Amino acid sequence: NATLHFQEAFWRPLYFLSFRGLYALFGENPIGYHVAVLLVPLAGLRAIPPPPPRLTGGNGEGGFWALVFGVYPLGYESVAWVSSLNSAGFTLALGSWLAFAHAVRESRRRRRRTLLHISAVLLLVLSLGYRENALSVVPVMATWYFCDAGLKRIREPAAWRPLAPLVGVCAVYIFVRTPLPFSSPPPPARCDVV
Repeated sequence: NATLHFQEAFWRPLYFLSFRGLYALFGENPIGYHVAVLLVPLAGLRAIPPPPPRLTGGNGEGGFWALVFGVYPLGYESVAWVSSLNSAGFTLALGSWLAFAHAVRESRRRRRRTLLHISAVLLLVLSLGYRENALSVVPVMATWYFCDAGLKRIREPAAWRPLAPLVGVCAVYIFVRTPLPFSSPPPPARCDVV
């Protein structure tokens, strides 16, 4: 999709642009696409901060399973189907959650906490560029956050503050993707056959 319209059913600009880049690099050679399907989630894992020791028990098991997930994100189809390049969206959404988990537990260093919150938001934005269902990670993050912080805090308005930027990203994404009654429909897709 060359036009990348917001209102289309599958608005995945990074996903479509990734294929353009891969075509420029590898042409029609399928090996390059399959290698990319393996490397993109690994690159996403590299961008993700490691899980807090309290989440994993500090024994390295979480890092091991993150590596397994990065190499083999959704089973054998991910390697077999080139279109599973959009699995990178889930890896980036997971990274958003882990950055958020670090941020809400960082109590001493305000600058580090702010950088982790910004990382969480940016990773969520990137994940939405690959896959729209990355939105589903935000309610999971909120549930984890309130279970971890104590459900009694759910009634405190200040307790919702760390989630506000992530919810804001979701709201903007949904608003931008939703066709409005007065908006013009996107032009029909072109299929240039040579």
